[in-house]
Amino acid sequence: MEFIALRQQIILASGLALAALIPTSTTANEISAPSGWTDQVSGQKRILQTGSARIEVGPWTDLDGQPLRQWLRTYEKTAPPGAVFSASVAVKSGAEGTFYISRTIKFDGKPAFSVLHACPGGQGLGRLSEFHTRNKSREAIKSAIAFIRKACRNDSKNASIASVSAEQSASGQSVLSAAIAPDAAPPGLKEIRGVQDWGLGFGGMMTLKSSFIAMFEDGTYTEEFTLTFGQGINASQAGKPKSWGRWRMRGGELELAKGKSGKFEKTIGDWISSPGQAGQRLAKCYNRTRIAAGGVAAPTGVPIVGGSRTWCFGTDGRFSNSQATFLTADRTAGGVTGTSGSKEVGRYSIDGHTLRFVFDDGRETVAAFAFASDDKRHIMINGQRFIGN
Repeated sequence: MEFIALRQQIILASGLALAALIPTSTTANEISAPSGWTDQVSGQKRILQTGSARIEVGPWTDLDGQPLRQWLRTYEKTAPPGAVFSASVAVKSGAEGTFYISRTIKFDGKPAFSVLHACPGGQGLGRLSEFHTRNKSREAIKSAIAFIRKACRNDSKNASIASVSAEQSASGQSVLSAAIAPDAAPPGLKEIRGVQDWGLGFGGMMTLKSSFIAMFEDGTYTEEFTLTFGQGINASQAGKPKSWGRWRMRGGELELAKGKSGKFEKTIGDWISSPGQAGQRLAKCYNRTRIAAGGVAAPTGVPIVGGSRTWCFGTDGRFSNSQATFLTADRTAGGVTGTSGSKEVGRYSIDGHTLRFVFDDGRETVAAFAFASDDKRHIMINGQRFIGN
């Protein structure tokens, strides 16, 4: 019963202390150890100890796109050396986006108590601290909770990739890899070109349309980007074989042949799209709107159905992807318009013709990327043109 009461005190102390967190520029390594505690660094961890009470403060770590709460749960059943996990209380949230878990662990079959604490940092980073004790020293518990609280008084902007680089330099990780690593382009990629050709527009009228192709050194090309860049050439050729063909240059002009036996034909026009630079950041939103039915040429009273997609990129490496569909019941001034949509957010990395996305829900994908105009106001993502605001 004494251990149960002690556990309740730890939970209460954790809740009160962690609820008072206020972000400052202080980092864990700048906080002095509590009086009477030993203080040392082992690898990338700071370890403080007094008697059987022990605190371990880890380095800033890339969350790999996971929410902080979910990331903390991955450590829930990980016990300190010499101990085994026994039980835990549900994840609790503190102030300023912190989370903690109160646990029971066992050393040689005897119960001890542990608190796992996750501190949020900028750029999708988190810091894990762990405290455990095998005795009933209220003073040790009070000191440990106070230290963890101070260690997490940390301005998330200061928990940047630059500070992570300093802490992780011993492991040989670069600033880019500590944040989000780029992905390689499909092997043999020569360039991405925009091409023009005639196609059917609204109302069945012929109109000049532009599209994009990925050209490879072996003389093949594809109009399909999602599988090619996301899963590889083999997956694309197996899943979308009709999207592949052959290319050649004749007299300085591009000629394309559909499939393996198609006839080479000149394009009406083409241009080479520019790749991005490694680690390049964008600082605007890009939109693509498509009318599926109706349109500006439709007569009054004909519904207009369409959709839009907007990518917004920040210099901090974050992005948002918004999609919406719309229905205008009538093109007259009194027409009623309905919309619906969704939004996703995460981090991004540009390297040449690849654009890697790591969503906050943990999903990852790699897309094709290019600047689609000389002034770089237009970009191409997976074969679709988006216009900058």
